[in-house]
Amino acid sequence: MEILKLTNLSRTILMGLKASGKLKAGKHFVYVTGKPRSNINWDLAAIEKWMLEETQKSANAHYEAAMKIETYSEMGI
Repeated sequence: MEILKLTNLSRTILMGLKASGKLKAGKHFVYVTGKPRSNINWDLAAIEKWMLEETQKSANAHYEAAMKIETYSEMGI
């Protein structure tokens, strides 16, 4: 499958992302006949956008966690 070369993902990873719901039907892929048991056409642009967004979330996770800390004031012991 060309999509595997273009995304550098294995078939197992791609299908796992689909099965987990991270890649959504109608957005990242479509069923050729409209039914789940048919072949799948993948949307490369949508998958690349998802990969970018997930990378940004991961890269910013430590910053987001730090922003949730309200204060560094002393806690009562």
